[in-house]
Amino acid sequence: MQRHPPNVLAGLLCAIVMVTAGCEPAANEEPAPCLDAGHTSDGGDQVDGAGHSDVQNGDDATTDAGNADAGPATCSGDSECGDGQRCIVAACGDAGSCQDHAGLCPQDWQPVCGCDDKTYATACHAGGVGIKSQGTCPGTPVWCSPSGKSCGGESYCKTSACDPKELGQCTDRSDCTAGGGEVCGCDTKTYADACAAAKAGANVDHQGACKPPKPGQPCGGKTGAQCPISQSCDPLGCGLDVAGICILPPPKVCPEPTTGSQECGCDNKTYATACARQKAGKARQHKGACKVGGDVGTSCGGFSGAKCKIGLFCDPLTCSLGSAGTCQAVPTGKCLIGGNKVCGCDGKTYDSTCERRKATTGKAKEGACTAK
Repeated sequence: MQRHPPNVLAGLLCAIVMVTAGCEPAANEEPAPCLDAGHTSDGGDQVDGAGHSDVQNGDDATTDAGNADAGPATCSGDSECGDGQRCIVAACGDAGSCQDHAGLCPQDWQPVCGCDDKTYATACHAGGVGIKSQGTCPGTPVWCSPSGKSCGGESYCKTSACDPKELGQCTDRSDCTAGGGEVCGCDTKTYADACAAAKAGANVDHQGACKPPKPGQPCGGKTGAQCPISQSCDPLGCGLDVAGICILPPPKVCPEPTTGSQECGCDNKTYATACARQKAGKARQHKGACKVGGDVGTSCGGFSGAKCKIGLFCDPLTCSLGSAGTCQAVPTGKCLIGGNKVCGCDGKTYDSTCERRKATTGKAKEGACTAK
């Protein structure tokens, strides 16, 4: 086997190490001296067996630190941010930063003055502009809702339509010019012009006088609904809290009666037509002619004065004089034993409702009367 001198073997080993370490010299350069492990270069840097110095390892550490998360990127608009993010400006003059944003801004009214001197409904709405101060900007419009926030003072919420959900602007009531003819306000009132409506705090529905609403709307009852001006409530029943419909004033001369046009008033009188009953100012008990007294369960007494058929009596709802009630039969046979005691309006205790009705007296309360 051919033997190589020691210096030749050392040179070959050095060349292999240099190529492996990526430090092969260029074709026109002299090869660098091969350094043994643990030797130092002229600069004194420690070199490992692969030819890597500690300086190079230090550079790698610095580079790794520089790649750490530097926080949100700066931005000048939402388009520069990722999905689900917005460009938020903390204060006037600051650069924006991309921040996560859950969704739509809240719809309440907490105004702020933006860095562009415009008023925004909330800080969220001014996110990309920045906030100069809390509250509205001086001299800028104040947004409002006719069904919510009140403008206060001598202002009203001016909108372009009668929709209570539409946002408007707080406007001085006197900031208008008279003229232009009658208008119908959103409050269904007719005004001399739009300026007169503004002074009353009303928005304009349409040009021209308001058309009277059609009759037939529900009224009265437990809700106490009122009829429009020039209409009245015609109760359809007897007693208190009876609902009805809104009607126009009856004409001076009622139309001729027809078959089936009769109505029974709550005064137990039969009227030829609804018009005749309405002119008399009486509520309607039922359609058709009145019966000779009301049947069992029908209304009686009260302001209507309705009576019951012979053999029935008006069982009042309360012991008050003139109280309304219902027509009930007067028991003639023997009442069953075992009923609950009741106190009659005459101050007597009865063994049952049957016994009380035999005495044709109203009920003061359940149970025996309390001794005075």
